[in-house]
Amino acid sequence: MTNLTIEMPDDLVGSLEGIAAAQRKSVQQLALERLGSLVDVTPEPRAGSPAAVLRVTQEPPHRVSQMLTNSIGP
Repeated sequence: MTNLTIEMPDDLVGSLEGIAAAQRKSVQQLALERLGSLVDVTPEPRAGSPAAVLRVTQEPPHRVSQMLTNSIGP
C-alpha cells in the first residue's frame, strides 16, 4: 500500500475526526472508504444520452414486452 499525505485546514481535520469518531473508525479508514466510493462510482448515463441508448439496446428484451407482443397477435 502506498502512503499519501494530504495537507488540509485544521477545521476540516477536526470535522473528519468527529465523523470518524461517530462511526467508530479511524480517520484513515474513513478516508479510504470515502475516497474509494468516489473512484468506484459510475454515474448512470442521462436518459436519452448516447450511452443510455446503447446500454438499453444491449440489454436483453424484457419478458413483459414479449408477453404484450404475443397477446396482441399477428
